[in-house]
Amino acid sequence: MAVLAIFLTKKDKGKNRLFVKIIDYLNSINNKSKRILAGVMFLLLDVFFYMVFKNYIFGIFISICIFLIFSEIFYVLKNKKKDLLNSQLVEFLTISIIMLRAGRSIRSIVREYGAWAKEPLKSYLQTLSDELEMNISFDEAVDNFAAKCSNKESLIFSTALKLNNKIGGDLIFIIEKIIETLNENRKLVSNAKILTLQSRYSGNIISFLPVAVLVAMFIFMNASITRFFAGGMGSICLIAGCLLEITGIIIIRKVLGLND
Repeated sequence: MAVLAIFLTKKDKGKNRLFVKIIDYLNSINNKSKRILAGVMFLLLDVFFYMVFKNYIFGIFISICIFLIFSEIFYVLKNKKKDLLNSQLVEFLTISIIMLRAGRSIRSIVREYGAWAKEPLKSYLQTLSDELEMNISFDEAVDNFAAKCSNKESLIFSTALKLNNKIGGDLIFIIEKIIETLNENRKLVSNAKILTLQSRYSGNIISFLPVAVLVAMFIFMNASITRFFAGGMGSICLIAGCLLEITGIIIIRKVLGLND
C-alpha cells in the first residue's frame, strides 16, 4: 500500500477534471440531439454575423469556419483525455501487478484503486467495481468498462481479463506484456506528434489566415467591401472564395490527420 500511495499522491489539477467532464458530456449526447444543437447554434451564429457584417453569404461562411474551429478544439480535448487515460491505465496496470503479487484479487484491486485514482479513470473503475458487486457477469462488466474508456488500450486489457477468467493462466505475465505494448505504442505516438507538430500549426495558420484577412477588410473597409459584395459579381466571387477556402481547410485537416 505504500507503493500505491507514492503513485497516487500527485497533485490533482482542476483543469483535467473540467475537460474530461466536457468530453464525457459531449459523448453522452446522442447523434440526433447533436444535430439539433449544431443546427440551432449555426442559425444563431449566422444571424449574429449577418447583423454584424450585413452580408448573408459572408455570415454563413464565418459560421462554418467557427464550426470548423470548434471541431478542432473538440479534437484536441478528446485526444488530451485519451492521452491522460492511457497514462492512467498504464499506472493502474503497474499497480495491479504489485497487488496481484501481494495476493489481491482483480475485484479488490479495482475497488481499492478506484477509490484513489484520478479522473477520468476513477469514475470508470468505480463503475466497474459496482457492476462486479452486482448480479452482472464478469465479461459484461469489463466490456462496459472498455466501452466507457473508448480506446484500444482498455479493450486489450478487458480482453485479457476475460480470457484469463475463462481459461486461467499467469495474469501477471499477461499484464506485463500489455504494459510493454502500451508503452511502446505511447512512444511511437509521441514521436509522431513531435514530427508533425510544426506542420499542424503551420496548416492551421495558413488555412485560417484568409478568413482573418477578409474579416479585417469587412471591419476596416466596411463601406467599399459591403458595396462590392452586394453586387452580382461580388456575390459570385464571395461564394467561390468561400467554397475554395472551406475545401482547403478540410483538405489540410485531412492531410494532417486531424480527423482520425
